Amino acid sequence: MKRLNIISFSITLFCKGISLKFIYFDNFNLDLEQVNKKKQVL
Repeated sequence: MKRLNIISFSITLFCKGISLKFIYFDNFNLDLEQVNKKKQVL
């Protein structure tokens, strides 16, 4: 279970990094926040 937690944590950090890059290059932070909220619900 510890390995799965580490993998999921690293994946979330990786996704956050990608979303931050998109926010930096384009102003899609609202769209990304909505997508992230939908992912959290699912």
